[in-house]
Amino acid sequence: MINATNTICGYKSIYQRQHPNNKSSTMRCTNTAHVYFHNDDSSKIELIQQPEPCKFNPGFYEASVNYEISTEKIAEVITDSIREFLKNNTKCQNVNVKFHSFDNDSSERMREVVGIVTKNFPGVEIKATSKAISHLTLTESRLRNRMARYAAELNKNPNLKYEMDFYISNGTGRSARTSDEFFKESENLNCKYRDEVSKNIKGMRYVTENTSLQYFYEGEDLSGALDKLVAQEPFVLDCRLFVNLCFTLSIRDELGRDIFNERVSSNLGGKFLLEVSDINKLLDPMGLKIGLKYQGDHNKGDVLFIRSLNASVFHPASASNSSNLICLGKNSAADNQLMFQGFGEGSPLTLAEWKVHMADMAKCNLSYADLQLLSLNCKSSKIPNDGDISYKKAWDEIQKVNGSELLINELDLLAYKDMRSLYDTSGISMPDGLIGEHIHVVGLMTL
Repeated sequence: MINATNTICGYKSIYQRQHPNNKSSTMRCTNTAHVYFHNDDSSKIELIQQPEPCKFNPGFYEASVNYEISTEKIAEVITDSIREFLKNNTKCQNVNVKFHSFDNDSSERMREVVGIVTKNFPGVEIKATSKAISHLTLTESRLRNRMARYAAELNKNPNLKYEMDFYISNGTGRSARTSDEFFKESENLNCKYRDEVSKNIKGMRYVTENTSLQYFYEGEDLSGALDKLVAQEPFVLDCRLFVNLCFTLSIRDELGRDIFNERVSSNLGGKFLLEVSDINKLLDPMGLKIGLKYQGDHNKGDVLFIRSLNASVFHPASASNSSNLICLGKNSAADNQLMFQGFGEGSPLTLAEWKVHMADMAKCNLSYADLQLLSLNCKSSKIPNDGDISYKKAWDEIQKVNGSELLINELDLLAYKDMRSLYDTSGISMPDGLIGEHIHVVGLMTL
């Protein structure tokens, strides 16, 4: 949107303007003024993407113009702004004025305004351009930017835990030597966590159904409940809920807290499940919807769901077999490649780096939790998602590589395991060649 004619060192402009928050100092800016035309009440600031003082190189001026404001008044405001700009930039010989119209045509008034302004600056070239802006496109762009921001910000919260991390942190002394004891103790911990969530956050419930995690809210202040949920210690998530949370918080920021709560009340009857179906009900009045596409380029804010082939059969207790990744946009430090961020997965990576990372995780020795579940299913012919090896076949391969004696010894150690130590790495190594650096892209969730 910002396009300076005279710049040095890429976006490092030579121009300065008065800092909006400090009248005694200036800040870097371009030689570009922006004027936004719209048909609605100018108080509806959500229709206009205002520049932020912290942005590196904003235009020196930005105005919101209601259709009732006269051409002469617009020209006067722009003239005053250019004069103020030229005081700090005496050598500037040209000024860009960009006219943005929101779903309406302002080309005729643009020409009239430019004609008046140009006469006031005989020694300065005034360049005018226009651009039609769709409310829908602008809203979508802001939501995408917020998705990328929340992916980075939420991962900085140390209280966000995978279920596995939650069990490790709270599982000392809770017997896990058999799968039955593990499931019993995990349910006890889940019940305790459910009670804490309900106690600390009015209207919020934590639900576990068919091993799937979920959060359900009923009340009048979902916005406030989300703040408390993010601050909950610990806050148990998985990569799917992490993405849904980023979507929900992005929508709240776009609407504002009051309108967000009102929309939950009017569109969902005051009930909200942290799931795509309910998120789409919040998006519907904006003309947007989360959908799936399986082909095409990735864009900032898109969600890519990927699986590591055959990993889940050998590592059934691992959270690293699949992941929902949020596209953060291109990174100039990585040759302008798209970067993707998962939940709790460290630094953003390119898709090629994700392939290597997931393959490396899948090639690691089994954890004792993996060994316990795999031995439980060792006679099953079931083939897990996106694989070509059954549990029985995987168990046979494990026996061939490690030998029966080592396998028996490692299984015997399960008798001494609690939930904390169950996720320690065992001495059982992976068969070669069954995990490759190939990931299956299940789908691309996008606005």
